[in-house]
Amino acid sequence: MPSLALFDLDNTLLNREAAFALWARSFIQENDLSNDDWQIIEKLDADGFTPRELVFHEVRETLGITKDVKDLIVDYNVKYPACYSIDEGTVRTVRRRRSNGWKVGWTVPPECWTVPPEYGHARGWGDQRRL
Repeated sequence: MPSLALFDLDNTLLNREAAFALWARSFIQENDLSNDDWQIIEKLDADGFTPRELVFHEVRETLGITKDVKDLIVDYNVKYPACYSIDEGTVRTVRRRRSNGWKVGWTVPPECWTVPPEYGHARGWGDQRRL
């Protein structure tokens, strides 16, 4: 009997919290913000549940960033995916399932399927190796 495994990427196969923290540290440095501003950014992000347009509007207003919200989102869409890494044990486990006949797939919410053209290129995950 064929088996199916579906995984959500964020904080299941990939550590979203670590990727976001890495991106935020870089964002703080690039914008000459205080390390204490991390708490504001983290709260606004709400573990990825706040729409990016709202996050960056609030970050801009709260932290006094002059860059346009659209430009902040374009930068985010380019830099944030590169902050992800995948544990080799996870890769081995997924590959083992496949070699044992499992069908493996990833689930993503509909808002991740496309990115409006005004926000730059489509999102991708930093390491796109085939598992």
